[in-house]
Amino acid sequence: MIIRSKSFALIFSFYNSFFITFSPEGANLDIEVQQSNRYVLIKIRDEGPGIPGYADGRIFSRFYSTVNPDSKRRSNGLGLRFVKKIVELHWGEVTLKNRIMKKGAEAVMKFPVIKRNN
Repeated sequence: MIIRSKSFALIFSFYNSFFITFSPEGANLDIEVQQSNRYVLIKIRDEGPGIPGYADGRIFSRFYSTVNPDSKRRSNGLGLRFVKKIVELHWGEVTLKNRIMKKGAEAVMKFPVIKRNN
């Protein structure tokens, strides 16, 4: 898989900030990439507190922010909105939800594989 876009650096920068902000110190951040003939999936998982129930369906909304459990502060609420817009500009989809079997959140980005003729 070859990614030729500065936009992806922005995506990972925003996610890095989000997951580090909400994960306990020393927690793991797992990144998994899968590719099929049709899609590329990028999964990012943390070991933080997860997404509060009241934030369900709003996490990608502009200016929406949840309170950091440690610092009790909020962000500007734009980072995840930018992630969603950048992913959509690349014909992709993005979800962010709580992990089922473990504590933490999981972001999944799904992009179509576009074959170019040389």
